[in-house]
Amino acid sequence: DFLSQNSRLRALDLSHNPLGPVGIRSLIRLLVYEESGLSRIHLEGCSNGEHPSAIPDLQFINTNNPGGHYMLQLDRPDHRSLLRMLYKSCDRLGIPASQAFSHVQYSRGNYSHPSVGGDGVYEVRTDGRLQATFKVEKAIHQSMKVDEDDFVTFFQ
Repeated sequence: DFLSQNSRLRALDLSHNPLGPVGIRSLIRLLVYEESGLSRIHLEGCSNGEHPSAIPDLQFINTNNPGGHYMLQLDRPDHRSLLRMLYKSCDRLGIPASQAFSHVQYSRGNYSHPSVGGDGVYEVRTDGRLQATFKVEKAIHQSMKVDEDDFVTFFQ
């Protein structure tokens, strides 16, 4: 999260660190964030050759349409990062988390949606299992509505 908002950092050399495919994918995603100044990442020797399908409980998010059912182990950094991305999707679409998340089950009892800390990062829980359905399709469609003859807005 910090790297996605850091406009000063231009290059990052993480060569020969055991990031694996999920870590590498997360870092490459930073290259597309407008707020990130990152333009080069060196990742030589970071993968152990493990295919993502071999990683247990691997969760992915489609950032164009993040809707789906998620089963997250909150002690895992990659699952917490995915959860923060879902909350950021709510922010971007202007909908409250309580509207986007349904069928929420938390292994430690009642679950309340996190707030954003002083550093701009959602303060998600770091323990337990969270299952939830995330639906934002209606908000995505509403944000894409343009007038029938407004081709300029449509292609922006």
